[in-house]
Amino acid sequence: MKKIILASFFLLSILSFSRYIERCKVLDAHRYKSLSSGKIFHFSEPYFYGRLMYGEVLHVTFRGKGYKNLKFIDMDFVE
Repeated sequence: MKKIILASFFLLSILSFSRYIERCKVLDAHRYKSLSSGKIFHFSEPYFYGRLMYGEVLHVTFRGKGYKNLKFIDMDFVE
């Protein structure tokens, strides 16, 4: 029982540090625009290195505060 409780606290603490954008459009290698709020998110280093076409819609998970100097964690294509 202790292990389950500790594991759940650990998982919740990991999830609390990451944020996500449900649907965003690629503007360039460092900038993505949220389709729901219209906010532009600036990432400190490009995650995709030219593999994406500008204008694609993605689901992006990232770490950081505010809207600048964010770090990628994961991404998924949205259809």
